[in-house]
Amino acid sequence: MTFPDLFKELNDTAKERIKNPIIGAFICSFLVCNWQPIFILSFSDMSIEERIEFMNTKWKILLPICISIGYTVLIPLIMIGLDYILMPMKRKRIANIYQNKGFTTDKKIVHAEKEFQLKSAESGNKDRQALLDQIKSLEESKNQIEGTNNKIVSNLTEKLEEANNTFSETVESKNQKISDLLVSLNESQSNFTSIKIILEVIVQLDKFDIRIIKQMGESYYNLNYVTHIPEDRLPILTELGLVEMKHNNYTLTSLGQQLYSVIKEMTIE
Repeated sequence: MTFPDLFKELNDTAKERIKNPIIGAFICSFLVCNWQPIFILSFSDMSIEERIEFMNTKWKILLPICISIGYTVLIPLIMIGLDYILMPMKRKRIANIYQNKGFTTDKKIVHAEKEFQLKSAESGNKDRQALLDQIKSLEESKNQIEGTNNKIVSNLTEKLEEANNTFSETVESKNQKISDLLVSLNESQSNFTSIKIILEVIVQLDKFDIRIIKQMGESYYNLNYVTHIPEDRLPILTELGLVEMKHNNYTLTSLGQQLYSVIKEMTIE
């Protein structure tokens, strides 16, 4: 063990001893009771032998021991007794302190409530004004939105009317085209039927019959201007619906006229 370690242990031990209430009280009482010998030993010009003799006769040991024991044992008992005696007054004092604190707290609460009411009133006015401003802003936004919506609805209505008009015109045009196509189809069917009938009639004719029809067509459909007509062919042509008797004269029927037009266009001999 080194010297610093030894010194540290002694220092720690001394601190623990001094912390003991009896030792601390003894040291204090010893210094108080023996202050004169301590000063004399410290500052006098006495020799060592005189100091040793003085120490053997002047030191007070028993009195510091009694004082330290009395201080350590009796003082706590005295304090307990004093506390017991002073307890009602302490309680009353504590009650007064807390009563004063309660009164102060009540006053602070009242003051805080008034401040809260004041702040609430100020905040309420501010909130009310803010709400009014917000309502006004919302109304302006609503009016703007309604105006925009009305414009959009008006534009959409105009476009819808234009689309309806265009659609109606388109439908009418389509209907007219369909009607024209139906008329053309009917005419084509009628022409096809006529051509079919004419072709069926042409198949039943010979070259003399075709010559008769051609001559009658060139003579303005009148038989008086036609020459070299066999008598036996007229009943056949009449039966086929190509010629007919009018005012004691044979003339071409509408079918005969159509046949003449075909013969003329096709240059049939």
